[in-house]
Amino acid sequence: MGRTFAEVVERVKELSRAEKEELQQLLQKYVIEEGRRANGVREQRSNCENSVSEDLMGDRKTPLE
Repeated sequence: MGRTFAEVVERVKELSRAEKEELQQLLQKYVIEEGRRANGVREQRSNCENSVSEDLMGDRKTPLE
């Protein structure tokens, strides 16, 4: 990557208004996508933990075949 965060900030300051708006839209998109991925991972982990808990407690609703 090579650039420090401060260098990136300085470079962004040099962009035109239109370029800054485009960058802002891209960053918002990436933040939303990252949030969705993180939520998906949390949901998968929760489902797995619930399943293991049900197995251990004997609360499984459907028998394993």
